[in-house]
Amino acid sequence: MNFNRRRFLEVLALAGITLPNISVAQEKEANEAEGEFSFLVPAYLQNQTETGVSIFTILSKEAFAWLEILDNAGNVHKKIYQSEDGMINANTDFFHFTIEDAPRSFRYRIKAKEVQKFDPYKIVYGQDIETTIFEAKLAKSDQEQIRCLVYNDVHEEKSSYHDLIPNQDIAPYDFFVMNGDSFHYVTNQQDITEKLLKPIEFFATSKPFIMNRGNHETRGSFA
Repeated sequence: MNFNRRRFLEVLALAGITLPNISVAQEKEANEAEGEFSFLVPAYLQNQTETGVSIFTILSKEAFAWLEILDNAGNVHKKIYQSEDGMINANTDFFHFTIEDAPRSFRYRIKAKEVQKFDPYKIVYGQDIETTIFEAKLAKSDQEQIRCLVYNDVHEEKSSYHDLIPNQDIAPYDFFVMNGDSFHYVTNQQDITEKLLKPIEFFATSKPFIMNRGNHETRGSFA
């Protein structure tokens, strides 16, 4: 699907729906509380603008996390934290990093420290983890054409996200669109991670996606 470049940013702004803030660890059973500290969803890209992009990550436990932009040699060029009203976000399992001036191609990774105790005057950290290094590739505003791939009515057929890509090659596409009814219904956070975010990880770590709500996304207790 081709878009005139003048319409590209308007399409992203008008059609895009950012996935809701999801807190996976809060719903875990008590017997899972001592499980492994890990990334449930290492990274996914959304909210691309002419200059910026957002990168999200979801962890299995409350943590303190940050994003590192790397140079070609793997050295840290810039660290980005999630902050609001001057306070850096921590002690949560969901992080949203905003890169205001994102290069059109850049390498990045996300690091996290498990927060075992968060008292007013004492914070106890646990294990440190990090993702692999990803490479984001974003469309330029002066491209003559923009290409995207649109998914309709996937209805939890998770293999379809990969199978429907011609030649299994994501390189020609600048972004992806979930155009409604990715689910039958949504009853908890795990539905989103297991039925959408993990199956699209193969492109969502490098290319942004837009989520449009279908009638089935309005069904279920977590809609």
